[in-house]
Amino acid sequence: MEAGIEACRRGLERSPDPLNTAAALGFLGFAYLMKGDLAQAIPLIEQSVEQFGRFRIRHYQGLFTSVLGEAALQSGQIDKARELAIQGLELAREVKFWYGVGWAQRALGRIAQASGARAEARAHLEEALRTFAAIEGRSELGRTHLAMAELAHAEGHREAVATHLGAARRLFSALRIPQYVERTEQLAKEYGVPLPASAR
Repeated sequence: MEAGIEACRRGLERSPDPLNTAAALGFLGFAYLMKGDLAQAIPLIEQSVEQFGRFRIRHYQGLFTSVLGEAALQSGQIDKARELAIQGLELAREVKFWYGVGWAQRALGRIAQASGARAEARAHLEEALRTFAAIEGRSELGRTHLAMAELAHAEGHREAVATHLGAARRLFSALRIPQYVERTEQLAKEYGVPLPASAR
């Protein structure tokens, strides 16, 4: 994670123009979010959203608005998180930016789960799975399977937990993303479910 943050920092320092700066701010904020450093992440993502909005680049304005919603969720601001994710979804749909649509759908699913609305959470997460599958966004598809596994665990559906974790493990292994392979295996141990042999 530190290597990713450092790479994003270098990108920001070397940005040749304001548009690239907006992107660099967003991705650096996202890297901090993945690390769990909300104090660093949120101001950077907010700057990115503001700048993309000023440039009227709806694709990335929508995406990073949804990322900001995820940050709000992690900071416990459920209502704000939902508002941001809905806004991100609307922006991404407006320009048919399906990667951003999938991100917003997954964020809405996680927000609904945090609110105790499990049926709504499942509907949003299933939408995100379909969206990422349609655009062959395999890393995000894997991350969405992890979210589905978390929901299935909350509902006590062990078989579904194993299915989603197995799907995530196969995707992350094929993409050679070791930190997510490890995360998936940790979740399997935490949830007390075996990974299917085909996922190894």
